[in-house]
Amino acid sequence: MTGCMHKVLIIVISILVSFPFAANALLNDELKITLQSSVISLDPGGIQDSQSLFVSRQVNCQLVRNQGPSFVMDAAESIKYVTPNKVMLKLSKKAKFHDGSQVKAGDVIASFDYIKSSRNVFNGFFAWVTKIESNDDVTITFLLTRHIPQFIKVLSSTNFTIFKKSFIEQAKVDKSRWKAPLGCGGYKVSQFNNEKIKLVPVADGLPIEFDVIKENQIAASEVMKYDIVTVNVIGESRELNQFNILEMLDPIQYFLGLNAKSKLWKNKNERCNFLTQLDMKELLEKYGSRAMLADDLLPKGVLGYKSNSDYIAKMKSAITDPVRYPDTRTGSKLRLAYLTVSMQDKYKNDYIKMISKLYPDIVLKPIADVKKFGKKFVDENGDVLLFALKSDYLDGYEYLTIFENNDGNFTGLHNDNWDKQVIRSQLITSAAERAKEYRKIVNEIRNACIVRPLVTLPARRTYVRKNLSTPGIGLNSILDYYLGKISK
Repeated sequence: MTGCMHKVLIIVISILVSFPFAANALLNDELKITLQSSVISLDPGGIQDSQSLFVSRQVNCQLVRNQGPSFVMDAAESIKYVTPNKVMLKLSKKAKFHDGSQVKAGDVIASFDYIKSSRNVFNGFFAWVTKIESNDDVTITFLLTRHIPQFIKVLSSTNFTIFKKSFIEQAKVDKSRWKAPLGCGGYKVSQFNNEKIKLVPVADGLPIEFDVIKENQIAASEVMKYDIVTVNVIGESRELNQFNILEMLDPIQYFLGLNAKSKLWKNKNERCNFLTQLDMKELLEKYGSRAMLADDLLPKGVLGYKSNSDYIAKMKSAITDPVRYPDTRTGSKLRLAYLTVSMQDKYKNDYIKMISKLYPDIVLKPIADVKKFGKKFVDENGDVLLFALKSDYLDGYEYLTIFENNDGNFTGLHNDNWDKQVIRSQLITSAAERAKEYRKIVNEIRNACIVRPLVTLPARRTYVRKNLSTPGIGLNSILDYYLGKISK
């Protein structure tokens, strides 16, 4: 940046500080929105974190979309069950790619084929599908192994985006094309780097600038730089009076996982001792009233959750030989990995402090790219992993699928029975009976002493400028909200 440009920046910043109404005017032609620290990926062929999915929601379309407890049509205009295991969808004439071409059945099938072949997590969906076929350009038929009660609900989750067939073939050769995918959503990418992502509307809507906040938090005095703030806000300032604060049910749960292949945790007794001696008191105090002690593998508000499940007490009962901590063995280092998108700087040191009371000598390993985070953690001989999971449609399946044999599995264990149980759970029509099946799986995972739930944040706090018109915001997670609805 030249000296001249530095002067321009200083002048502009001075104006923003001195004249808050001028700041509103400068931001009037676009939406400025925060993103948590993350390696943003618009490639659906791997694990996409919540921030990637937030951007993807604006750029891409799906056949159907989750909207709270139900779903809405997106690229599809109708759904018909021809038989219990044959589902037919018709494409809408309004569904078009960014280049103006019509979304066709061949594009949809190519997109699902790409996701199936590229992704190795959240892939149980394809175990239900024997074939996807089309009779013409506007009809897609899913042939299922049997009637799957959860089929449309899972299809409406944020995992099944549609791209033009020719683009997919190009992106297989040149991965950089995923920085500006040829999707069929309301926005297309105009700028993409590690610090900033800019989107422009295809038709209606305000331009969007996403800023990646590396610290996952901003000072209250800085909120006027943005129209929507999704990261943690530190402190108080009068500028907050210009924002509505939304608390939306969007449970996020933090976990501490162990790698059973690590030399520290090959023994189940060692794992049970470590997990049950973690002291959560100071960490919970740091979070304050917005957090609660996680008392189950599944967070409160999600199907399959059981209050007072005695998760920790039952792990304690599996201990055969008590181990006294802290570990004072010479040269006993703990390799602690954490997902950067999960850990806010404000709390990261509190997690480390909690663990260091048991293992004082810690080597930190941040993981920014979540595409194969579980496999990477195990392959790099990590000992402990800190991560968070959020729900898309409030179902325990979203949390349990990570324990199947896939790239998200951080445990170093592959239990064929867990795979079968998770898949079988999705064949159950009754939500009550499905919840019972989830409890069986939770109990088996708990008995392995491989993961401990730590903290639950039941609601996501989002700051939205009062001068924005935001129809429908709050009906579901902000990360599922289409920003093209917003006007100033």
